[in-house]
Amino acid sequence: MSWTLVPWVWRIHTPLHIGAGSAGNLQITRTWIPGRAVWGAVVNRIVHGTEKHPSRSHFDEWGGRIKSDYRWGPLWPARMENGDLCMLESSEQDRWRLIDSRASTSLRPDGNAEEGSLHETEILLSQLREGGGLYFVGWYATRGQNWDAEHLPELQFGGDRSRIGGWAAQEQYNSSWENTLKGAFQHVHLTSDEDSCCLELDEGLLRFPVIYDEKSREQVEGSVSLDVGRLTLHESRHGASVHVGSQLFQPGSRLKKKSVFTWDWDGTLTIKG
Repeated sequence: MSWTLVPWVWRIHTPLHIGAGSAGNLQITRTWIPGRAVWGAVVNRIVHGTEKHPSRSHFDEWGGRIKSDYRWGPLWPARMENGDLCMLESSEQDRWRLIDSRASTSLRPDGNAEEGSLHETEILLSQLREGGGLYFVGWYATRGQNWDAEHLPELQFGGDRSRIGGWAAQEQYNSSWENTLKGAFQHVHLTSDEDSCCLELDEGLLRFPVIYDEKSREQVEGSVSLDVGRLTLHESRHGASVHVGSQLFQPGSRLKKKSVFTWDWDGTLTIKG
């Protein structure tokens, strides 16, 4: 079955935190949502919408099915201006529009505050400082049932489901936004491959993380870091496990020439040989 590339747009309704490490007692947020976090939000929504008593086995089953038939790209912030989407970039001005912070504490498994854990957490605002809502835009690919319009009217993104929330509603897609999304994501399109989902990108600013290897070192220049994040392996222990993955060229790196990539379920790309 062939893959189909689908654009989508989300309107954020409650502030959210997308963990990017810490500096002292400040918990830093990303300004973009990784594909792995999108996958987690989708699986969580489907399981709670289809299973009367969700269990670990349900999450494992649905997680595997979604990994097989979908590829999730990162979501990037945007604002709406007179009905047009305008991308928000990583400049200091745009970070000021997007980010605030609040004091919080770590919670023990029993729900009580952990002693000595007072810290400050950055959050992405649902309402930009200069007015208007915060949107996230991106692409996913599917070769299975299309869940986005009928089954996913809303998702909950982010790392603090109990307080910060991260609730988002999917916007009805407007074809006039196509050029903005295509341009922001390097005129992305799928290429034919019998065994895997492959993506072609023009040279320029990368909005996908790329696996760091011999081929990517020749074609990508930018910041490299280890893919580390938190996983939820038990319903009552959100984010209690740590995931350590591959070294990645981070989004914001630059692709030197048009290239074809293999697109993995978690939004990471690997340059094809």
